[in-house]
Amino acid sequence: MLQTQILKKYALPVRCYHCLIQTRGIKTMKAWQAFEYGGPENLQLNTMAVTPAITSPMDILVKVHAASMNPLDIRMLEGYGASAFNAVKKITKCSLAPPEFPLTPG
Repeated sequence: MLQTQILKKYALPVRCYHCLIQTRGIKTMKAWQAFEYGGPENLQLNTMAVTPAITSPMDILVKVHAASMNPLDIRMLEGYGASAFNAVKKITKCSLAPPEFPLTPG
């Protein structure tokens, strides 16, 4: 019943929701990641990147065949915003805060 309500509310076809349930077992994925600040030349293809967790029926996992980078992604690779993100981590003193690297743009 709940499944049907969610599907109707968000207009997801049943097969799409079923695919979400099936993909929960996927543990790794390919991702372009940076392990230090620099430009796009510092990106490395990581074939064993951890797949983000699907924690609710509103989360989706999309298989990407092609992607592009926005100017903001490139600026973040160069360190833009790092001091602000690190300051927030220090203020909240959250031990569960995600690590600074690897940085996965997009």
